[in-house]
Amino acid sequence: MDTLHALVRKLVGHKESPSMGIIDFRSTKTSHHTDLTSKGIDGDTKIKGSKEHIVVDSLVLPLAVAVHEVILHDNKGASKVIEKMKYKLPRLTKILADGGYQGSLGDWVARKFSWAMEIVLRPNEYPDKFPVLPKRWIVERPFGECNLNCV
Repeated sequence: MDTLHALVRKLVGHKESPSMGIIDFRSTKTSHHTDLTSKGIDGDTKIKGSKEHIVVDSLVLPLAVAVHEVILHDNKGASKVIEKMKYKLPRLTKILADGGYQGSLGDWVARKFSWAMEIVLRPNEYPDKFPVLPKRWIVERPFGECNLNCV
């Protein structure tokens, strides 16, 4: 576990190592000078570029980040970022994810790391509204901050 993360967590009254991670991704456009642009287009967002997967803890501290070509399926990209956390997080027991990570990823995570993968889905009650999902919204903050502050 990174020393700075452990220090920040202790200062706010948490244990040094988190017990839960929250994963998400976004597709971003890349410049024409990047090799990743030649790898395809994200079918959902129609973006030619790269995908960024991030895992954060409940304090929005990044636990792992991975960037890869946009055409790689979400579960394969997630496995790359989850693999980076292998020896760093002794207390981790659960990873929260959205519906884009459904499928065999949860079984792989359980088999390889003994962590639970919990898929948090949007309720069908209000399809025209954007519901704030408990804990899951936390991972959106780094992407929002980057959109506001990155040029």
